[in-house]
Amino acid sequence: MAVGAMPGAGGEVAKRRGPNPALIYWQAQALLPELTKAQEQLPTDVAGGRLAADAPMVGSLLELVRPGLERFKRASASTAVCDWGITLEEGPFAVMPHMARMQFMCRLALLKAEHSFVSKKPKEALEWVLVVHRAARHLGNGEMLTTVLAEYSMESLALRATARHLAGLDSNTRIGHRQQLDLLPELDLVSEALRGEQSVAEWLHRMLLGIEQVPDHEAALKALTMAAAAIGQPAGGESKEADEASASQLLESWKAHHEVIGKAFERLRVASGLPWEKALEEIRMIQADQTLTMPAAQNLFSLIENHLRKRLEAVTQQRMLKAALTLGPDLAPGVLPEWKDAFFEESLIVRLESGSMVIRMRQSTGPRDVFLRLGPVKGP
Repeated sequence: MAVGAMPGAGGEVAKRRGPNPALIYWQAQALLPELTKAQEQLPTDVAGGRLAADAPMVGSLLELVRPGLERFKRASASTAVCDWGITLEEGPFAVMPHMARMQFMCRLALLKAEHSFVSKKPKEALEWVLVVHRAARHLGNGEMLTTVLAEYSMESLALRATARHLAGLDSNTRIGHRQQLDLLPELDLVSEALRGEQSVAEWLHRMLLGIEQVPDHEAALKALTMAAAAIGQPAGGESKEADEASASQLLESWKAHHEVIGKAFERLRVASGLPWEKALEEIRMIQADQTLTMPAAQNLFSLIENHLRKRLEAVTQQRMLKAALTLGPDLAPGVLPEWKDAFFEESLIVRLESGSMVIRMRQSTGPRDVFLRLGPVKGP
């Protein structure tokens, strides 16, 4: 899902909507000065309640990064297509240096929001939170599992930032922010990200066809070993003969699985669009297919399940925050019949825990609970 105009919408539309925001994000990152490890840690420390947002060192850092943050804010407001230029045809060797930098800038923007909150400027603070919501969606424009996972993570950070300061928002500010959240595009789907992942499988197939035609045996073996390592299935043994035998096995296995994996991707795309429980059931059925025995293929199933879970967690937290923004001071412990989780579509519940209101799901989804704490995080 591209944020803004669709590719091919016409030169007139593209011209009217402005330049590719990815380029402006790169400009923002280029404007950041070189920071110390301690400075890079400040956004995480403030978000975790280990450091006050009005600490002098926070103000000093925000002044240092101000030009970059303002450029970042400008990029987030763009409605043009955000094209990161990811070279999917390079398979797992495609470089994505923007990923870590974008996530750090999102954290800097949330640090700016925290500083504005404690400076009694809630509207300014929420503007910076919205910057992160929009940037997260731009970050997800890569059609790869890794890009949408970063999108979901940044979305969750922004939601929790607002929740920490909910009590300080008046009615108009709360409702206004709720309306702004409603205008945001939906988070990218896992099924869309799988299109990029399938390109990795296609890259692998092309690599294998090329390796078979390499006359230099040593070069072919080296290329095959690199291909194996790239998808997390390294070839190797205790001797050159073992290496060759292992590489040969991998080559034949990958060739045999190419068509099967292609069909599995199609089934997985459909499964990832189903309701949570049905999606899990379908993924397990695909995983049980005896023709998919490659470790790389098996790893894909757990990745997809994790990404589906992360997306639904973020969507559930969106609903939790919108409920809190809507109800405001009327929010009280009990059941919220009009507000459902994204996993089972069951009513959310509110509890008073350690002096703070916490919105939770009625049942667990597995390894971690999904909740939203309304109020400040208490540091160690």
